[in-house]
Amino acid sequence: WLSQHASPIKSARWVAATNVLATGSWDKTIQYWNLSSPPTPVMKVALPERLYSMDVDGNLLVAATADRQVCIFDLRNPSTPVRVRSAVAQWEVRHVGSRTDNCGVCWAPDDAVPLKFQTRVVKCFPDAGNNIGPGFGLASIEGRCSIRHAAKERDCK
Repeated sequence: WLSQHASPIKSARWVAATNVLATGSWDKTIQYWNLSSPPTPVMKVALPERLYSMDVDGNLLVAATADRQVCIFDLRNPSTPVRVRSAVAQWEVRHVGSRTDNCGVCWAPDDAVPLKFQTRVVKCFPDAGNNIGPGFGLASIEGRCSIRHAAKERDCK
């Protein structure tokens, strides 16, 4: 390979929908590589901070960064995040539902994800056909986890 990230790669995921390899690095970028072409990235996207974890499912790519932000990308337009959320614990669990609200755990309003410390891993999950849509889970070094839906209108309020 003749091309590379400027800092260590933290995560690599195959994007089957577009036949590219997505790599995320501590150089604060995600790069998309077409492996059938010369070894240069077909696209480079800037992140707000170093990448700690990244996952892909279908057209959803979620990247967790060192400043505890979560960048959500629609891979049909991978150059810009659709949303950027804070993972800082400004809100705590306020309701454990009876499933009447289509969600077992609801968080206080806003885009905060209740993690107090560094994100360890992010994992995407597909739309299960229940009209809730795809989403992602986050886990942090203090043992907390959070499950979120990718579409804002589907998050519990």
